[in-house]
Amino acid sequence: ALHQLHQEDWSAMSNRLYACIYIHRFLVTMARRLNPALDGAPVIIGGNHKQHGQVIELSPEALALGLCTGMATWVALHRCPQAILAKDLTGAARSLSSSVAHILDEFSPQVEQMGLACFYLELTGGGPPLAEGRTIQERLRGDLTLATSVGLAANRLVAGIAARGQEAGALTLVM
Repeated sequence: ALHQLHQEDWSAMSNRLYACIYIHRFLVTMARRLNPALDGAPVIIGGNHKQHGQVIELSPEALALGLCTGMATWVALHRCPQAILAKDLTGAARSLSSSVAHILDEFSPQVEQMGLACFYLELTGGGPPLAEGRTIQERLRGDLTLATSVGLAANRLVAGIAARGQEAGALTLVM
């Protein structure tokens, strides 16, 4: 079980604190924002099924029907004809991703974006790590309705593994 660390406890263990903020189902969330009729429907985010595109993201409903990322889009649509293939979301996704970066800038002067849905921050010298991570999660959920997991560690690699290896809502501190 995780427990709250006092700032002095963390400082004694490491002189650096990094956070990885990973946004779960980012493109599906984007598709549903643009088209609320997709709520509750099996959604496929992927390339053109006529041009050998691949599935890059799925809604929980599509996952429950046995589809998986990496499969050919035409195979996914054949196995699940009721699924909806979302249209190009690039512009809207970049805009939302930019909004996330703007919020994260309030927590750290050092924010690095890795793709549309993953951000690294240096939080060294801030408040208690778990409190910082929870505040970031709550802010992104409240302002942008995004489900995130947060990994906190003394280096970016471990923070990233901690964030990506968890379900949405997870907050993991690796000491």
